[in-house]
Formats: sequence, C-alpha cells, structure tokens
Amino acid sequence: MLTLWNLQLLYVDDLHLLTAGPDKFLTLWMILAAYEVVGTPFAYHKFKGGLEVDYIGYHVSYSSWSAGVSDSRARWVISWVNNAEEAKWVVVGRTVIELTGRLTFVARVLTWLKPFLAPLHSWTSVLARGTACRMPVLVHLSLIYIRAQLEEGHRLAPAPSKPTSLKQAFRTDAKCEQGESVFPAVVTAGTDNRSNPQENVEADDITNHRFGRFNSALRVEVNFEDLPMSIFNALQ
Repeated sequence: MLTLWNLQLLYVDDLHLLTAGPDKFLTLWMILAAYEVVGTPFAYHKFKGGLEVDYIGYHVSYSSWSAGVSDSRARWVISWVNNAEEAKWVVVGRTVIELTGRLTFVARVLTWLKPFLAPLHSWTSVLARGTACRMPVLVHLSLIYIRAQLEEGHRLAPAPSKPTSLKQAFRTDAKCEQGESVFPAVVTAGTDNRSNPQENVEADDITNHRFGRFNSALRVEVNFEDLPMSIFNALQ
C-alpha cells in the first residue's frame, strides 16, 4: 500500500484524505481499513467526499483548482461585521480577537486579506479581552472592505501558477496640493523610491504637467465616474 498514491492532511482530529487514479476507491478503503486496524475512532456520520470539500474552515475545490474560506465561515464573518455595524462599531475585545484569529487563519490561503488585517492586529495587540469600546475608524473600514469582497463571492483563490521572473510593471508618483491631487502612472516603466532618480522621470513629468515626452495618442482618459468606486461611496 505504500506504493499507492495518496495525500493525507491531519489537523488535530480532522483528516483530509485524497486519492487519485483508476484504483482511487480501492486505495481509499485500504487506508481506512489500516486506520481501523490500529484502533482509530472514526465518526463516520461526519464523513464527506467529492471534488468540493470543506476542511477546518477552508473550502477546497479540486474541480476548479482553487481554495479559500468555506461558505459557512464567510457567512459568519459577514454576520459579525453586520452586527458590529448595527452596534455603531462598539464591540467587546474577546469577540474582536476571535475574529482576528479566524481571519488570520483564512489569510494563509486568501492572501489578499493580509494587508487589511494589519489594523486589526495592531489594535488587538493592546486590546483587553473584557474591554467594550468603539472600533478605530481604520479597523472598521478594513472590515467593511473584507465584508464587501466576501459578499461579492471572492472567497476562493486559484492555485498558484508557476512563478515568473519579476519585472517592472509601471512607474508611479503622487502629488497633493491645495485643490489638486495627482496620481500618475506610466505603464512598463519603477517607483519614486529608486536609488537612481532618473528612473522615474516620466512619472515625475506627468505629476508636474510636463507632457513633452509622451505621445498624446497613447493617453488613457479616466474619470471618477468610470471607476468602480462603490466601496469608497459606501464609506461616506
């Protein structure tokens, strides 16, 4: 049996068993029989199988080569944020710590969550479990965004593909003055923090309204009305 392909994940007392190939069912029964021989106590009424499986809060989809948070866990997060919003963002420390722990666990797969967990970790690091207080603005804004993403169905992430070589995607700059904010980007061009200031001349030129280096036919006109700003509008 040691020559038969199988994958076993064990987390505390939760077993995830994967077999494949023409003898997958035979392999599955042989493995379960081996566990029984050594006296493993299985709760067979909890067994589930298929190509779509929930496992310790994760959802694994072998049919779409993706993984993420289970539907029940996603609905729990959405409900938690809804309840906190109804309470005017006044929460008890222990519940926030529980939420942060669950989201951190999920972020091992849904990596887009990680930047939005930073405010939660910063706050919970100094928050007593028994404290009841109002959330800092940045914390509940992060939760509003996470809720919106889960409500839109972004609870799964595709399996990572073969890594490609890193290269510059664009160069950017920013300027904010009285009555004016500029956020230019030049496609296929580093950032303003490079050691060589000459590397970001194009983005600097756009910031300062110097367009002599550019072909106006390649300019992309963008209006705020054309951008997906629903999440920002919801924060007003």
